[in-house]
Amino acid sequence: MLYYFQMKFLLKKYYIFIIVAVLFCAGFAAAAVKQHIRAGNLKENAFSAQEQDRQIEEFQAKYEQKLTAKDESQIQASSIAKDENPPYRRIYFKPGGIPVLMYHYVGSLPPNADAIRKDLTVSAENFSAQMDYLAQSGYRTITTARLYNYLSGKSNLPPKPIVITLDDGHADAFKNAVPILLAHHMVASFAVVSGFVGTSDYATWQQISRAQSEGMEIINHSFNHMNFADPRFTLQYKQDAIAKCVSALQGELGDNTKTFVYPYGSYGTDIENLLKADGFDMAFTTNFGEAYKGDNLFELPRIRVHGLETLERFRETLGDYGNSKLASR
Repeated sequence: MLYYFQMKFLLKKYYIFIIVAVLFCAGFAAAAVKQHIRAGNLKENAFSAQEQDRQIEEFQAKYEQKLTAKDESQIQASSIAKDENPPYRRIYFKPGGIPVLMYHYVGSLPPNADAIRKDLTVSAENFSAQMDYLAQSGYRTITTARLYNYLSGKSNLPPKPIVITLDDGHADAFKNAVPILLAHHMVASFAVVSGFVGTSDYATWQQISRAQSEGMEIINHSFNHMNFADPRFTLQYKQDAIAKCVSALQGELGDNTKTFVYPYGSYGTDIENLLKADGFDMAFTTNFGEAYKGDNLFELPRIRVHGLETLERFRETLGDYGNSKLASR
């Protein structure tokens, strides 16, 4: 009994000290856990330069099978990837817009091509028929540099202007599209991924230089086709991907293009600011629409040309019905 009263007396006497000690230990433990979580988050959300390079190399190997969820949803929504005769849908543009067509592959499909590759590949025959239609309908092809001068109020354009862009720098685009364009006295803008040049299925610098000398415009599509909207890549790494392509185009072609095409169409304010700081005039997304005066020059839309669409669909996508323009430009 005496022992019980002694312990009770001690607990009562040192009660405050015990509470303080417990709280101190609990606070220390919470801080340790918080620090551990923070370290884990930093490790998860920040790539090392080596890890970024490894992921880019891995991406390049699998590039033809990959699109962003945004691109994939656009393809699925169009029905064209799975249906050669999608539901009829008229498209009307308000007056004053300039269509900017977007192509990727121009040629034959590889064996066992999936729906995405089919959607991205326009056959040489279809491309030729589309250029025939544009020429017969009075369209005049212009470069992105000339489009910029118009949108910024520096010059005018001929009647029915149109821009043709071909993304990524695939070898078949240079092999098949350039001769067709030249036969129609047309120009196009080839968005080149400089780090892919000369690798499997991509054009060489010699092919690109020849196309440039024949009047084609070569524009910047980054060094490695990275996703610029991915927050795990540092701003410096994104800037390097732009700068390396700038350096390659200048070194190999003497080209000082001021046009950028966002890989995957992914962009954000930080990338727009980088491009402006680096002296670019404009940039293109994969958003659907025409380009108008007053648009944000670093968020310009384009019109995707799908691989399985018919010539009638191609004509309708431009807003042409019955060989007459419903929306004059």
